[in-house]
Amino acid sequence: MDAAAFLALLKTGRPPANVHVWQSLSLAGSRVRRLPEGLAVHGDLDLRQCERLRFIGDGLCVERDLRIGGACAESEISAGAPVLGTSRDKHSPLAALPDKLLVGGSLSLQNCTHLRAFPAHAAIGGSIFLSGCTSLAELPRGLRVAGDLTIIGGPSLTALPEGLHVKGDLRIVGTQITALPADLRVGGDITLVGCRRLASLEGLMVCGSLEVHHFPGDTLPQGFSVLGDLRLIRPRALVETPNDLDAGRSIELRDAPRLTTVRSGIKVGKDLLLRRCEALTQLPAGLTVPGRLSLAGCTALAELPRKLRVERLDLADCTALATVPDDLRVTAPIEVAGTSLRTWPKALSAKTRSVAWRGVPVEPEVVFAPETLSPERILRERNAELRRVMLERAGVEKVLARAKLEVVDEDHDPGGERRLVRLQLPAMWGSGDVSEMFLACACPSTGRRYLLRVPLAMTTCHAAAAWLAGFDDPSRYRPIKET
Repeated sequence: MDAAAFLALLKTGRPPANVHVWQSLSLAGSRVRRLPEGLAVHGDLDLRQCERLRFIGDGLCVERDLRIGGACAESEISAGAPVLGTSRDKHSPLAALPDKLLVGGSLSLQNCTHLRAFPAHAAIGGSIFLSGCTSLAELPRGLRVAGDLTIIGGPSLTALPEGLHVKGDLRIVGTQITALPADLRVGGDITLVGCRRLASLEGLMVCGSLEVHHFPGDTLPQGFSVLGDLRLIRPRALVETPNDLDAGRSIELRDAPRLTTVRSGIKVGKDLLLRRCEALTQLPAGLTVPGRLSLAGCTALAELPRKLRVERLDLADCTALATVPDDLRVTAPIEVAGTSLRTWPKALSAKTRSVAWRGVPVEPEVVFAPETLSPERILRERNAELRRVMLERAGVEKVLARAKLEVVDEDHDPGGERRLVRLQLPAMWGSGDVSEMFLACACPSTGRRYLLRVPLAMTTCHAAAAWLAGFDDPSRYRPIKET
């Protein structure tokens, strides 16, 4: 029968068993109380926002996807919902699912707060999504998931079952699991977030990438290997990495407050990102990183290892770092903003723009000898970002004080005080000076100060800002909000 005929049967309160619905069936937002035994749906079955559904008969078979619980939009409420009464509650009162549930596609269970166990003999052809099932305490042993397995908000779940095989990705968020089964097999990526009682990753085999947030353990297994990316975010107790830590792509250890040492043998296929590891003091000699090495915010790091080989190096805000070894080999400009560096190795100085300041490649003297930058050199620079860095290093007010300037107009905008100034600069060819007009202003979002070149015909700051924004008529430039 079709969906409309089945809805009419439900209205009677006594629908017969073993009914086949030859299309998708949506009961989303309805007050259906029970579904009969042997129901077969040759399409999708949508049971979201069915606040009174307490019983589903044995033998339920859904050819495609099955969704139970959770909210749905007003437009998704089924045409038959007014016949059965409209439900508003996103929670499902179901305490059990049919033991031999058969779903050809994916299964989604959301806010099934009374559900304590997953059916032992269920067959699911796609992914399984469990969210807000707060009473769910166990999954069946030997569970095999043909797609992804996602578990979000399972405070009653303390262990994953033995023999769990997930062909796709495994995502676990906010559970109380204390360990992972030794025979766990996952074909894709693993993501573990907020599993604060999971103290060990021993025996874990990762075919894809591994991402763990708030890992409470103080060590990783020796010889730990991940074929994809390894990301440990806020591992609060991790003190050092194991010997021979290996990732096929990148390793990221971020906000690790107790990490002091990266041990020898570490291998990455691309990047090594050690961000805001404020206790880090030691990296292994001869460290080689094919891509980027980021040490941004490692405030205790006072020296780099000898024979360091990287493509890109980020030392931003390494406040204790005062020297760079002569044998450092790097391809791209090195980010040095926020360090204590005052000199630069000659071998690196020979390279054009071997340093960077907040992402902008600059000449070494811009960072280490800004007092040598003349106003003419700074103001002749056509690249606005490079000119901004040179002004920041040399000091905007110092540059303006050393230059021949005339203040044409002053006002305020969301970034603060701004000035329209006319400067007399030496001509690049020939003799005499030439006039240039600049708008001195600050970015409201970042606070960075700029000198932006504008036409000599400008007479007000507002007109200059309008011209920079692409307006020929300043009266039409009325920004609601500037960022």
